[in-house]
Amino acid sequence: MGLNLKKYIEQLLMDEANEMEDAELYRYLASTRPEGKEMVCESEKDDFMRRNGIGQYR
Repeated sequence: MGLNLKKYIEQLLMDEANEMEDAELYRYLASTRPEGKEMVCESEKDDFMRRNGIGQYR
């Protein structure tokens, strides 16, 4: 059991390290390429809601 526990802990640490790297990459991309963070105009919002049956278009 000791060897399996050691491998399990190592895997947890490796997964945590990978997630941290992904978080840093996301933070960089979000600050330098903020795609998707722009407000849409009312006509785009209305068109989206109409196509998807949201809000007053149910």
